Amino acid sequence: MRDGDMERHVDFWRHVEREAHARRQMRTPVHVYRQIMDALPQTTPSVITPWWRRPREVTPVTALAVTAGLLGAGMLLGATLLHLR
Repeated sequence: MRDGDMERHVDFWRHVEREAHARRQMRTPVHVYRQIMDALPQTTPSVITPWWRRPREVTPVTALAVTAGLLGAGMLLGATLLHLR
């Protein structure tokens, strides 16, 4: 790395550090803070159903895509096994 390149990198990271420091000092305006707090639910959510207990909805397009994927994987596996003989 040349000296000119190194100097540019050092200047860049010093600028990044100054910007990061300035942004860490920023505070959220009160009206924005109130909007955020007002948008939060007032009660804690009830027990969330785990993903494996939720009802499944399979559309025809999803079923077709899964079938095509399994068929393709089966064909690939079959071709691979034939070449191993």
